[in-house]
Amino acid sequence: MEERENGGSTEKPLSERERQKKKQDDAMKRAAGHLPPERDEVSGKMINPHNPEFITKVPWYLGESGPTLKHHADQKSNSELSMVDADNLFARKHATQVLMKRQSQKVGYRKGACKNCGAMTHKEKDCVERPRSKKKAAVNSGLNIAHDEVVLDLKDYGKLGYSAKRDAWQGYDADEYQDNIEKYKRIEAERRRIKKEEKAARKQKEGEKKREAEEDDKRGSKERKDENDSGSEINDSDDTDDGDGESDDDDDNDETGVLKKELLAADDQQRDFQGRMARQGGVGGNQMMVTARNLRIREDKPKYLRNLDLNSAHYDPKSRSMRANPTPGVNPADLDFAGDNFHRQTGDAVELARAQVLAWEMEGHVDPGGSADSGSGGGAGRHRYHR
Repeated sequence: MEERENGGSTEKPLSERERQKKKQDDAMKRAAGHLPPERDEVSGKMINPHNPEFITKVPWYLGESGPTLKHHADQKSNSELSMVDADNLFARKHATQVLMKRQSQKVGYRKGACKNCGAMTHKEKDCVERPRSKKKAAVNSGLNIAHDEVVLDLKDYGKLGYSAKRDAWQGYDADEYQDNIEKYKRIEAERRRIKKEEKAARKQKEGEKKREAEEDDKRGSKERKDENDSGSEINDSDDTDDGDGESDDDDDNDETGVLKKELLAADDQQRDFQGRMARQGGVGGNQMMVTARNLRIREDKPKYLRNLDLNSAHYDPKSRSMRANPTPGVNPADLDFAGDNFHRQTGDAVELARAQVLAWEMEGHVDPGGSADSGSGGGAGRHRYHR
């Protein structure tokens, strides 16, 4: 409907009811194909005319706009974030943090920043740096201001998925740990350098001591040589008078020295034999010391393995003794072991037994066992009878 006023033309505005009716008619014509489909004003793509109204209609809280489906694209920001998406966001955060650290450092304390380090992204109670003294704190000194951190909240980019929410290594940067590796490499290199210097100094010191010892030996040998030369001149004058007596004394001294050396060697051998450790368990544990009588050198053949015949000599495992000869058919000259009684009936053992019997007879006692060993046999020393 048109009206002409003052030579001009104006269109009467449509009411809300008429506008809605016209919109419905246009939608029916587009669905029937009488009108071309609408175009998205943002992407420029064609909007399907058969879409229902609840899809094409823009919510009231997004404001007035033309035909568009942008309100559906905005909802994608609330979609789930996978673990890969979260890792990409953290990688971008680390890259931004590195760039910020390379920039010039802030000078001066800023209001509202951390009082300890001076960063604006956290407060003093949330600071992870080492607590500074009151004099060196950023709020008082205004120096050594820390860089601001890059704050990343994954909730701003969408809802976390199952894998991203349970990722134990979320936010971990492997390149950042490389700094720790380089740090300990430098520490190890410094330690090796100091150790090498100490070894060289110790080697030099040992060489100096060795040279001093060699010089002392040379000096001492020279002094002893001079003393021997001077002593030989004196002894030459006395040899004519005391030649026979000194030869006898030298022979006695040689015999005494040889005897002394043999006794010392025997004592050392006995000490080594008695110092052997028994490896069996017991009251004393695995390192229990046992007497020499029960010990056996491990290279020697055990008594119970010399004759495996069941009717051979009896072996007592408690006292580790085999009194009879286990191999009676072997030539006695070729025997390595002829039984424990063989040692008691040969050598000084017989003389010791006779001496003991004589002593007991003189005291008025009798040894009924007649054995030289008071710790075994007939029980000598434990049972004594008066006449």
